[in-house]
Amino acid sequence: MEKELMNNLKVIVHIYSVATGLKESTIGKKFAGDGRFFSNIQSSMTFTVRKYDLVISRFSSHWPEGAEWPSEIERPKAIPAKEQANAQ
Repeated sequence: MEKELMNNLKVIVHIYSVATGLKESTIGKKFAGDGRFFSNIQSSMTFTVRKYDLVISRFSSHWPEGAEWPSEIERPKAIPAKEQANAQ
């Protein structure tokens, strides 16, 4: 399961980066609160399921217009900003 979640995040950050032109470190700061979050995933560093849920929900809430969400990854409902802040 962990490999699947890691792969999901790799796919999502790649699509988001291509669609917005932002670097992974900038995206990491924005969605995970850590500029090295995605590079750490590339190095097989682990994360909690709670962190995954938070990050993937933030992507869902701020997905760029015109970019297609990958069909193989379940898209969560957007969560209110207040709940996102409390989840950290």
